[in-house]
Amino acid sequence: MEVPLLVSDFLNRAVKLYGPKEAVVDGDERFTYAQYGARSYQLAHGLAKLGVGKGDRVAILSPNSHHFLEAFYGVSALGAIIVPINYRLIASDFEYIVNHSGSKVFLVDSDLTETIDGLREKLPTIQHYVVARFQGAPTPAGWVDWEDVIAGQPGTPPPAPGLSENDLYSINYTSGTTARPKGVMLTHRNCYINAYDFIAHMRISHHDVELWTLPMFHANGWGGPFA
Repeated sequence: MEVPLLVSDFLNRAVKLYGPKEAVVDGDERFTYAQYGARSYQLAHGLAKLGVGKGDRVAILSPNSHHFLEAFYGVSALGAIIVPINYRLIASDFEYIVNHSGSKVFLVDSDLTETIDGLREKLPTIQHYVVARFQGAPTPAGWVDWEDVIAGQPGTPPPAPGLSENDLYSINYTSGTTARPKGVMLTHRNCYINAYDFIAHMRISHHDVELWTLPMFHANGWGGPFA
């Protein structure tokens, strides 16, 4: 029997084996693997209600956060393709990447919504703008709050989208140091094998606790969020 190598396997396994164990610490926010998995699946269901399906692109512009971690699995659970954007780029690069990728939904950290608001008329493919807020920060006008997107949604995986391991997982863009940024297409198999390389090279085990500093937009955190 041939089993496809899908990124979702990593989260599903962690939820099954380590559900009560602490998985994510982000400031004052703490989530077990069970909670992390549930929030990722809720995001998937919430995005589906916004019309996201297999093959659609979902862009995310954010520094490292639990929201970013949830997006890595929530987007792919639908068979959609995540587009992580380097938040250190300039506004015209954000515009180019979103349009070039054909992204349908834009997930944006609350510190960056003002910049994106100035681009809205130039982003014709974006149908929904979702803000990932810090605790206590207001929801900007014209944005849907991340917590509202996931509220009331099932904390279980959505129906399987029928993926193969050679289906796209993400489109990662270069920083445009020579001409415009270039989109690099990574499949589920690419990311899966890279995660196992990360595990072998770094000798990752279930006893470890990582202080994560590498930007998650950079090659999907080098595979760390999966490893």
